[in-house]
Amino acid sequence: MGIKENLAKEMSKHGVTQYSLAASSHVPQPTIQRILSGETLSPKLNTIKKLANGLKINLALLTDDHPNQQDPTSISEKKTRDQILDSTGLDPQTSSEVLELVNIYISSGKAARKKILQDAKDFQAIAAESISNALDMDSLKKTQRRQFDEGK
Repeated sequence: MGIKENLAKEMSKHGVTQYSLAASSHVPQPTIQRILSGETLSPKLNTIKKLANGLKINLALLTDDHPNQQDPTSISEKKTRDQILDSTGLDPQTSSEVLELVNIYISSGKAARKKILQDAKDFQAIAAESISNALDMDSLKKTQRRQFDEGK
């Protein structure tokens, strides 16, 4: 099943309408309607995350192919997650965000994994640009400070 079927199933299971989900998830009702009608086949990860939060369910339940709807936390998957997080050297908050993405990736079907990888590439490009801008600002500040010190 894809996002369309999973979203419809979870909405039905929880007795939620498009309008009530729009209110609880902060996703516009027309966006929800386009997902349910199949007009939008690959919604943004942030949209899926908001919908899951609005339904108060695990994000993985809305992504592709969950035949038994179990939490995908086998021992080997936990090891994989732990190895990934240990190798990042990130602070706990960022690590928890990375863990959530790893959970989604591991539990997702092929189409969702492709979308996640594209989102990650987009994020990487934005992060690289932000780092570059920060380095440029730091360099500019150092140059200005040096010029100020030389002017004394």
